[in-house]
Order: sequence, then structure tokens, then C-alpha cells
Amino acid sequence: LAERANSSGFAQRLESAGGGGASLQATSVKNTKLVKLDVRASTPEQARKVTETVIRLLQEDHQTLAEPIERALSKAVEQNNKELQLITQAITQLNKQGQQAANGKADPLSYIIFNQAQQQLNDRRLELVEKINQSEANLLEQRSFKTGPVTPTYASDRPVYPKTNLVTLVALLAGGFLGVLVVFVINAYENRTKVNR
Repeated sequence: LAERANSSGFAQRLESAGGGGASLQATSVKNTKLVKLDVRASTPEQARKVTETVIRLLQEDHQTLAEPIERALSKAVEQNNKELQLITQAITQLNKQGQQAANGKADPLSYIIFNQAQQQLNDRRLELVEKINQSEANLLEQRSFKTGPVTPTYASDRPVYPKTNLVTLVALLAGGFLGVLVVFVINAYENRTKVNR
């Protein structure tokens, strides 16, 4: 999500959606499913507007990407449920045949074959139940995961850039250092010329 928001294609979409003149930097928050958006614009109102546009565009992207995944997971759950019903019916039928064979005192070889078939069907049934549970969990996670704001949008009323206090402090320190350096250079030059005379 962060990579998509930082891409040049997304920047073009944002500009065409009315978010021109602002810079966007998206970073993913470690060990979470959150993305931090840093929007810089000329005014706080424009920054809020651009942020809302970014969230709307990301929601549209998420919906477009999520629909085929949800359809595939739903289809897998549906197919596995149908197969589970067929296996359950086969197990029920096999149990009826086994009871009839037990009443008729079937030979031991048929009883062994019957048990093996029943065990294979039960193993396949358990495998399908596990697959269905996993697919349903994935589907629930996919449906519950939505793109949207987690915290309210915060826009600073003071400009983020340029940092006038920092620039002034650096200019004063650099100016003072250069002034002292010029005095030392002039002093050294005068001392050298006096020695040469």
C-alpha cells in the first residue's frame, strides 16, 4: 500500500483528482497493517483535502484489488462444501452397507476393505473441513480488512518548511564563525607581512 501510494502513477492520479501542488510520502508502520501518510501542501486546508483524496483513491484501489480475491475464496469455500456433502453422503451409504454386511456375517476380507474405504473417506472429510475453515478465515480477514483512516487527520497551522528558527540559528552561528575566521586570517596576513619587512 505504501509503495503504491509513493508510485509515480499514483501521483498522477492524485494530481488529476485535485491533489496537485502537494507532496505525499507514505511509510508502512512496522509489525502492523497501518500506513502513515505525510502530506505537505501550501495550507493546512489543502493538506487535509489532499489527505482525504489520497484515502479515497486508496479505498478505490483496495476495492478493485479485493473483489477478485473475495470471489476466489468464496468459490473455494462453496466447492469444498459441495465435496464435503458428497463425502458425507458416501460415508452414510458406506455405513448402511457395512451394517447390512455385518448382519449377513460377511467374510473378513470384505470387512477389511470396507474399513479401509471408510478410513480414506473420513481422512478426506477431515482434510476438507480443515480447508473450509482456513478458506473461511481468509475470507473473513479479507472482508474485515478495509482501507480507511485510523486516526483523525492532523494538519499543523505552522509551516513545516522552511524552519525559520533553525535557519536563523544556523545563520547566526555560521556568520559568527566566519567573522572570527576572517579576523584570524587578516591577523595572520598582517603578521606575515610585518615579518617580511
